[in-house]
Amino acid sequence: EDEEFGFDAERASPSHRAVEGSALQSPSSKGHPLMSPRQIPPTSPPAAPIQTQDEEEQEQHKPHRKACGIWTALIITTLCVIVIGVIWVLTFQHYATSDDHIYTVAKLEEFKQNYLPATKHTFVHVGIYVYTLDFVSPTIVSVAGTVWMMFPPDTPPGTNQEIQFPDTTSITTLNPVLLDNVTFSDGTRRVIWGFDVPLKQSFDNSEYPFDDIVVNIRIWPLQVFHNLTFVP
Repeated sequence: EDEEFGFDAERASPSHRAVEGSALQSPSSKGHPLMSPRQIPPTSPPAAPIQTQDEEEQEQHKPHRKACGIWTALIITTLCVIVIGVIWVLTFQHYATSDDHIYTVAKLEEFKQNYLPATKHTFVHVGIYVYTLDFVSPTIVSVAGTVWMMFPPDTPPGTNQEIQFPDTTSITTLNPVLLDNVTFSDGTRRVIWGFDVPLKQSFDNSEYPFDDIVVNIRIWPLQVFHNLTFVP
């Protein structure tokens, strides 16, 4: 009876063997454990995202917006360059050399003839070299540097060779430091002073930003009654 009702795998039909083989697949194997690979339904590809009308319009306007941004940046940059150029042109046109300053030898000779009295004057050539210039406040400028002086051979004996800064705001800086005092073979004497003084200034800012900031450094002889005249 056991042989009569037993299952003979060799005499089973191919369909029975296929069902038996598929049923013995492990759950971890690919596919359904009770279905053959031919019976597993094919998987469909993922659906493409659906764009709404607003998203489509935004995608269409992206190149246009990018072009508008580039043109806006170019226009702003061009306007800035034009404004800077106009400011430079107006500044150069506004600046003019003042007539009351001596820049040339001809201007110096004109000053001697027209503005100096007939009394004898000893003309001392004076030059200044500025090391630092610091704006301490809106009305005070600190200036440090050296002053060189060339006394002619006909300078009266005993002439005081010291200098002073009448616009200084500190009484302790009236007497600069003597750095050099040399007499040459032709009788010319060279004197060099070092100084560091705060100077009172009066700036006119009414034409800002086209105003000219001019720092005036006035130098006087320490004894003003010796008929010494400082010239550039």
